[in-house]
Amino acid sequence: MKKHLFFRRFSAVFVMACLLLTVLCACGKQQTNADGQTIPNGFVAHEAENESYTIYTPQDWLVDTTTGMTSFNMGDEAASNLNVTVIGMSASCRNAAEYFDTFRDQYAQTFTDFTLIDDATPTKLGTQDAYKYTFTATVAGTSYHWMQVLCDYKQAIYVVTYTAKEDSYDRYLENVQSVIDCFVFE
Repeated sequence: MKKHLFFRRFSAVFVMACLLLTVLCACGKQQTNADGQTIPNGFVAHEAENESYTIYTPQDWLVDTTTGMTSFNMGDEAASNLNVTVIGMSASCRNAAEYFDTFRDQYAQTFTDFTLIDDATPTKLGTQDAYKYTFTATVAGTSYHWMQVLCDYKQAIYVVTYTAKEDSYDRYLENVQSVIDCFVFE
């Protein structure tokens, strides 16, 4: 009887220890980027080959650098995606706000039901001052929602664009915001 009681107690303690170890391993150590910002667990770094930035994304996002920009596909049926484009400043486009203004009319003419929601809302791209624009529109009968964060840095305009179908926009928004928060300029 004592042997059986000992075995039950030992088993209970062993199971509790295993559960505690599992929880501790799942939490893992937080990463920090070069600017000292906390990187969410499960995010991995992607360094742009020809540009001066590092971007951190969830490890299951599919990366594509063959299009002249860095693109990430979330792998869902809605083809939600995030991309980073770097544009050199010019006399006709001297900063991020002017860059968006040059496209505002084109968006309105190109997209059906173009609606600007956030217009140059101050924000950050990593540690740099930036502007956020969000808008919705219809393309080929499907409603989409975009967020663009634009930032001036070293004679270039950095444009981070998140695109999703209207009904799935919120699905990745938290991760997208983490990507924007953890962006590192070299």
